[in-house]
Amino acid sequence: MKMVGALLVTLWLCVVPFCSSSERCDDWGVDTMKQIQIYDGEPAKIKCPLFETFLKYNYSTAHSAGLTLIWYRIGQDRDLEEPINFRLPDNRISKEKDTLWFWPALLNDTGNYTCMLRNTTYCSKVAFPLEVVPKDQDSCVSHSIKPTEQKFYLEHANEKIICPDIDGFFPASVTPTVKWYQTCKLVDGFNNRYPQGPKLVISIVRSAYEGNYTCIVTFKDHGRTYNLTRTVMMKVVGSPNKALPPQFTSPNEKVTYELEAGDDLVLACEVFFTFLKDSRTEVWWTIDGKNTDDIMDPKIKVTQSEIIGRFEDKTIIRTLTVAKATPEDLKRNYTCYARNARGETYSQAIVRMKDTTEAVFDFIQRSRRMIVVLSPDYLTEKSISLLEFKLGIMCQNAIATKLIVVEYRPLQCTHPSILQLKESVSFVTWKGEKSKRSGSHFWKALRLALPLRSLSAGSGWNESCSSQSDISPDPVQRRRSRLKGRPEPPGITATGIAPRGTAAASTPKAKHRAKHFLACRCCGTYCDGGSRLKRKHQAVAEPWWETQLCKPGAQGGPGNSRPEPPPSQAPALALCQYSDLSNNNDFYVL
Repeated sequence: MKMVGALLVTLWLCVVPFCSSSERCDDWGVDTMKQIQIYDGEPAKIKCPLFETFLKYNYSTAHSAGLTLIWYRIGQDRDLEEPINFRLPDNRISKEKDTLWFWPALLNDTGNYTCMLRNTTYCSKVAFPLEVVPKDQDSCVSHSIKPTEQKFYLEHANEKIICPDIDGFFPASVTPTVKWYQTCKLVDGFNNRYPQGPKLVISIVRSAYEGNYTCIVTFKDHGRTYNLTRTVMMKVVGSPNKALPPQFTSPNEKVTYELEAGDDLVLACEVFFTFLKDSRTEVWWTIDGKNTDDIMDPKIKVTQSEIIGRFEDKTIIRTLTVAKATPEDLKRNYTCYARNARGETYSQAIVRMKDTTEAVFDFIQRSRRMIVVLSPDYLTEKSISLLEFKLGIMCQNAIATKLIVVEYRPLQCTHPSILQLKESVSFVTWKGEKSKRSGSHFWKALRLALPLRSLSAGSGWNESCSSQSDISPDPVQRRRSRLKGRPEPPGITATGIAPRGTAAASTPKAKHRAKHFLACRCCGTYCDGGSRLKRKHQAVAEPWWETQLCKPGAQGGPGNSRPEPPPSQAPALALCQYSDLSNNNDFYVL
């Protein structure tokens, strides 16, 4: 009796671990990345993903260890998993080792398929979706099936597009019929492209040959004719013969980043990479030799973007931002590195603190006129205003930047330098209420002191840059007419210049009214909405001046705001950064 009890205990100890282990199963779920699409009415084969992704051994090893592969299926719009019936008529669905065959696949074969590998002590399974799709109407393919991509090097010779995934469907002794199509048009007599069985030969690769190529393979098996449809997307990429190490666009030695302490320092590292198959492309910033990825300072941020080019080349832009940079930040070494299979390169950003004195001098050098509005600050020997004024004198003597001094209010005493200039520069005096009117002597004198505008600048320049741009016979005649209570003379047009041949036709009264304005004559060349030039002669008010006026066709009339003309030696954006350097707006670029 004791012996029987001992045997029962032994059996129980052996059975319990067996039962518990047999109930366990490594379920990998549904592998959506393994989604398979096949054509309706065509043969198809599916390999169990367990041996490709999840397990470290192949089917032969598993089979030798006594493991069995079992297939299950959950049909479309169903919840119940059931074994696959391999006893259908004509063996339409069969299995061979780790492969499931359809001869052919039909629409109702769509669903989730599970392959399970198991024995009495081990179980592992994974599911994957299978979709059977019909071809599009009047098309050789279905656009819902993503084509296989094959890359070809630009200008390489005798390249071949190979019809993919057709091995194993027919024996090697069978020669199938293969037809090639580009966007469903039969490839026949195509330039530099000709079929060669399951290969499409391209004598020389051109970018114009990119696109989808479809091969339809026809063969017979057991008296039935089958078709296999495969589509390849031909992608042309840059040749490795022309591949280069990373090429820097910025930073470079031609660009200097100048800013004041407290500003945000923004450095963009832009690097161009030629296409290299299986090559890593890396871009990174270092600060004083330390990678920014290893710096935990919250005010330092790095962002990256990519632009893919025509032949799979790409531009990487990695931007380094240092918020509210301190003077110490502006003294650091900022270097950008880039690497690919061809090598590693780097480029340092030139960063420095803005020099106010140098910026002021550069700003004045780019100006044709420097307007100085005298203020009490000019009485202080070491003031910024006096420094700017002295720089202006230097420019006047060296590069003919002329000074215009505006006396806004009399000063109790002035600097000797200012007194010496009264004989050589234009002094314009503001006389209170009398100077507020736009036609006052103050504004006329200021306009006359401003530089003339060149016709070569085009109509995009502001008329007000010309010293006589706002002095025209039109407003003078209108004011005179309002005072006299008489209409304007018929010879005056809307632009203040009479048409050709009409000046002589003016009435005697008109000539009499205009005789006070015959002290000088102005010859104006202007363009009216186009490039046609016209010559006009019209009397104008004193003082005497001769100039060339240009009337912008689409610009607004008098009173409209007009943009400042850009400096002739530098773009406007390059000068805007210095617009706040003067503490009391003592100089301007005109």
